[in-house]
Amino acid sequence: MKKGFIILLVVLFCLILIAQGVLSVFIKKLAVKELNKLIATEAEIDSMDISLLRGAVSFSGITIKNPDGFHSPQFLTIRKGSIQISLLPLLFKQLQISKIFLDRPNINIEINPAGRGRGLLDIMQGSSVSNTSIIFKRDAPQPEASVKKQPAAKKMPPFKINKIIIRQGAVKFQNYKLSPTGASVALDKIDLTVKNLAPTKDPEHMPTSIKCQARIATENTASNIELTADGAFLSKAINFDLDLAADNIPLTYFSSFYADKVPVLIKEGLFNLRSTTKCRNSQLRATQEVDIAGLVVEPKGQTEDNLIFGLPIHSVINLLTRNEGKLSFDFDITGTLTKPKFHLTEALQRVLAKSIEGVILDKASELPGIILDKIEGSSKIDEAGKEILEDIFQKIFKK
Repeated sequence: MKKGFIILLVVLFCLILIAQGVLSVFIKKLAVKELNKLIATEAEIDSMDISLLRGAVSFSGITIKNPDGFHSPQFLTIRKGSIQISLLPLLFKQLQISKIFLDRPNINIEINPAGRGRGLLDIMQGSSVSNTSIIFKRDAPQPEASVKKQPAAKKMPPFKINKIIIRQGAVKFQNYKLSPTGASVALDKIDLTVKNLAPTKDPEHMPTSIKCQARIATENTASNIELTADGAFLSKAINFDLDLAADNIPLTYFSSFYADKVPVLIKEGLFNLRSTTKCRNSQLRATQEVDIAGLVVEPKGQTEDNLIFGLPIHSVINLLTRNEGKLSFDFDITGTLTKPKFHLTEALQRVLAKSIEGVILDKASELPGIILDKIEGSSKIDEAGKEILEDIFQKIFKK
C-alpha cells in the first residue's frame, strides 16, 4: 500500500512536470499571438516557464518592435521577469498578484516630425495621438453625429498587486518635432518599487506607495533622482502626495528642447530640485525649489533689438550671473494632471527683481564713503557712525 502510494505521487509529480512543460509552450505561443493582436507591430518572447505549484510565470527576452519609420528598432525590451499569483483568492474570483519582477526593462518613446508618437497609450492596435487626446479630453463637447453608443464595459474583477519591482530599467524620450536630431531625455539605472496597487472606492484612502531612484543618462555628471509617493492611483479621483529630489542635473542636457525658443544659450550650469506635490481629485498643487550653480549664459545672434522681460539681453545675463552663476528660486505648478500650469515666468521675474535690488544696494553701500569724503572733519566720524549711515542709505534705496 505504502509502495503504491509513493508510485502514485511520483506519477503525479511527473504528470505535473509534463503539464508544466506543455503549458509553458502553449502559453508562450498564446501570449505572443495575443500581443501581436493587441499592438500594431511585432512582439517576441524568447522563453517562458510556468510553475503550477507556485502559481508563477517566468519569462525572458520580451521584445515589442517599433513599426517602420522609427529611429529605434524596439519600443520595449525586457531582459527577464516573473509574475507570481496567489492561487487561493482565485477560488473567490479575486486576482491577487503577489509579485511582478522586471529586470532591465528598456522603453523608447518617440515623437515624429508630424507630432505623432509611440507611447504607452499608443501601442494599442489602431491607436493614434488623436485617439489619445480623446481619452484625455472626454469631457469636451462632441458633435452629435459622432456620438455612438458604446457597449457597457465589463466590470473588472477585484484585483490587487502586492508588489512591483523594476531593477536597472531605462526610459528614453525623443522628440523629432522639436529637433531634427531628436530632442531627447533619458533616464537609466531605474530602481522602482510599488506596493499595494489596487483600486479603491475611498478617495481619501491612499494605499499605494512608490519609491524610485534613477539618474540622468549622461557621463559628465553624477546626477541622481529620488522619488517617493503615496496615493490612490486607480480610483476615479486620483489623489497622491509626492516628494521628488533631483541633484546635479546639467542644464545643458535639456538645451535641445528650448534652443529654438529663447535668444540665449546656456553653456554651463547644474541645478538641484526639491519638489513637493499634492494632488486631490486630479487637481495639482506643487511647489518647486530650484538651486542653480555655475550658470554660464551667452546671447545668440543679433541682440540689439532683443528683449527679455522688457530688458536688454546683456543686462538680463549680467543680472542672472552676477553672483558667480548662483541662483535660487521657487515656482508653483497648478492645474490638472493632463493640463498642468507652470508658473515659471513669475519666478524668473522675481529673480531679476532681486538681482536689480542687489545691484542698487551694492551701489548704495558706496555712497556714505563718497559723501563723507566731501564733508569737513568726516575723518573723525567713528565706524559706528559709518555703519548707521550705510544702513540709512540701504533703507532708502529699498524703498
